[in-house]
Amino acid sequence: MPRVITNKRIFWADACRVLAIFGVVLIHSCGAVFYNYGKIPNDYWLSANLLDSLVRVAVPLFVMISGSLLLKSADIPSVSLMNISRRIGKVLLPLIVWSMFYLWWVDHNTPGKIINPVEWLQKFLSQPVMYHLWFVHMIVGLYILLPVWQVIFKACEANAYFQWYFLVVWLVINSISVYIPMPFLVPMQMTMIFGYGGYFILGGMLNATRWINVGLLKWAMFYLTGVLATFLITWMRTSSSGVPDELAYSYFSPNVLLASIAAFMMIRKIRTPNGWGVRIVQWASDACFFVYFIHILVLEFLRYGTFGVKISTSDIHPGLSIPLLAIATFVFSMAVAGLVRLIPGSRRIFG
Repeated sequence: MPRVITNKRIFWADACRVLAIFGVVLIHSCGAVFYNYGKIPNDYWLSANLLDSLVRVAVPLFVMISGSLLLKSADIPSVSLMNISRRIGKVLLPLIVWSMFYLWWVDHNTPGKIINPVEWLQKFLSQPVMYHLWFVHMIVGLYILLPVWQVIFKACEANAYFQWYFLVVWLVINSISVYIPMPFLVPMQMTMIFGYGGYFILGGMLNATRWINVGLLKWAMFYLTGVLATFLITWMRTSSSGVPDELAYSYFSPNVLLASIAAFMMIRKIRTPNGWGVRIVQWASDACFFVYFIHILVLEFLRYGTFGVKISTSDIHPGLSIPLLAIATFVFSMAVAGLVRLIPGSRRIFG
């Protein structure tokens, strides 16, 4: 999620990051409608399901773009504790600051709740304090294990058999098991082998693979196939159980995996435009980490009209109101990011 510093900006990488953060905002904009299945008209719910299915690739894209930029074909760099600590610090400090803010925000808006900083610390150390912050915790874990991913990536590059072995093991344990329960993996302590590290390494592999030569139309067909599968499986399972079923939304499900790979490869084909468009995308890319932290707050303000602007997904058809809510949240969050960036040193504190 945080922008990876390189000697030269890569436009498609910046564009991928901006598209991914908008996808995250859109996913969270769909939630209120999705979880109201059975209480709203069926076409309302289907609209939310379709929009959510279209952007389920957002989180995998963030992880793959980081892997593609950090895992290179060059020699494995020496493991530097200072380098790793600096990279983790860029993520960890904003995570602590925003976690404390959200803890205060929840307690402040809970009638009769006594603010207790000691309780805040205990919550921070035990779990993500707000539902979207799990992603930042995961990124910290990926950075801690970066030297491990570098070694595995080099091994995959050097040996095609090892590359396929790693991918097959990761797919079976993390992806296939979404639909086919494998309880025997639990005592083997293999249920979460590498987890998002697989997406991280996959990003590096896709960045150096001959698959980049596959035509845009074919990747678009793979993407739409994954999206359609996500939409239909979610619809069928929800209709069957009578309650919202998110199994197909899993970021490790085969359908989301297929759509994510295809979306990544399509974005790789984006050509650098001329003029001011490049600077806008680069600026928005730099603001993505801040937007990720704050968008939940902005989303709630817009949903309930806290500042006089209200976008209701119940009063207006979700097919229109959800995209409007997501766009407004995205734009307002970017605007706040621009204002905060005027404060010296704000990037280090707030992301």
